[in-house]
Amino acid sequence: KWVNPADISGRLNADQAAIRFVQFQKYLGKGTFENYFGVIVLKAAEEAQWMELGPADLIESNINSLLTFLESASTVPSTAFDAVLIRLGELLVAPILEQLENDPKRIYLSPDGILNQVPFAILSDPHGEFLIEKTSLVYINDLSRLTRRSSFAAKGKDMLIVGGVEYAKSRRLSNFARALAGSGRADEGSFPNREIIKDVFGLSGFSFLEGSKREAQKLTQIASQNGYTVIPGMGVVDESIVSQRKSPAVLHLATHGDFIEPFSLNVKTVSGAAREVDFSDPLRRSFLVFSGAHETMLSWAKGELVEEGSDGFLTAFELSRLDLSETELVVLSACNTNMGGVTPGEGVLGLRLGLQLAEAKQALLTLWPLSDQFAVPFMETFYQSYFKNSDYIESLNSVQRNFLKQELQDQGGRLSPQDAYLIGPYIPVMN
Repeated sequence: KWVNPADISGRLNADQAAIRFVQFQKYLGKGTFENYFGVIVLKAAEEAQWMELGPADLIESNINSLLTFLESASTVPSTAFDAVLIRLGELLVAPILEQLENDPKRIYLSPDGILNQVPFAILSDPHGEFLIEKTSLVYINDLSRLTRRSSFAAKGKDMLIVGGVEYAKSRRLSNFARALAGSGRADEGSFPNREIIKDVFGLSGFSFLEGSKREAQKLTQIASQNGYTVIPGMGVVDESIVSQRKSPAVLHLATHGDFIEPFSLNVKTVSGAAREVDFSDPLRRSFLVFSGAHETMLSWAKGELVEEGSDGFLTAFELSRLDLSETELVVLSACNTNMGGVTPGEGVLGLRLGLQLAEAKQALLTLWPLSDQFAVPFMETFYQSYFKNSDYIESLNSVQRNFLKQELQDQGGRLSPQDAYLIGPYIPVMN
């Protein structure tokens, strides 16, 4: 069914707004075009408003600068970081707030292209106030989803909590670097993919996340105190723990996650036939890591085929085949879980799409790598709030707001790159 802007505006409360970012080609005259970003601004019971934001190259350049600064947060000069935050605020936030006039209590953001990687919460307005201080934010794939909005509560009260995962099922592979290095002493022809595995996944494989173990332990305690039946997933845990449990009320996965570049492997099937396995599909390059991943990577290095479903990687493709229609909240407490293939007009082709296809309605995802240690108090505070009010959007935004307020007090009103890195990656997503 076709949904027009008036249908969406009619479902907004008076203190809400919805923003749809659009990438388009602007005609400059004389047969020339330039990529631009614009926005459609929707407010309750009002006509949609259209605004140009500016050339896509300019906006993308500033976004890439911000993401580069965040990758090296400990060494970036605060002045350079402040400048790019202010510039992005001028390009993306100020024009929208000018159209909204009064600050809404909640803004639904539907980004396009690279804008899906922007931490809008820590962008500032012309007065230096961060957006998260003014309003609550939620990312949404398709604004037409608001026309189908309805109250939702899970039928049960069970919570699957994964954390403290051992990424090798056997002690022999607990030191993956040693195992992979050992393969180099043998005939190189016996390990045709060793260099590919090193390039894609790194020499050391996946390190044990001590923070994720403490996170799982803390959340188990909090969930139990709030009447949830906890299904624990700690130690040697393969990805089937997720697929075998249909629609837990809350699904919390604290582990490694990533979105990697395309690659291919030369393998042999069980019958001995040569085969090339292509990993170009973004839904197979976006994943969460479970036990057995180290065994799989070593098998791949040897050119051995490993079937999906038992390889220690829960990909976005596999996630899309699950039934999470009765799950009230999915939290992927892992690195880069909002990353994926990005094509203008198509959203994020990764774990986020996998959750949408699995009919998970509400999720908490991440824009960049997390701090394993900071995630523990952050998630603890988030769930203490969520179990009280059942509002994942406000719970997440209030936690970020409070951490931000404390850091601004400690830093004399400035947000350091290190603090932005810790506070900024978490986003609430509505599917």
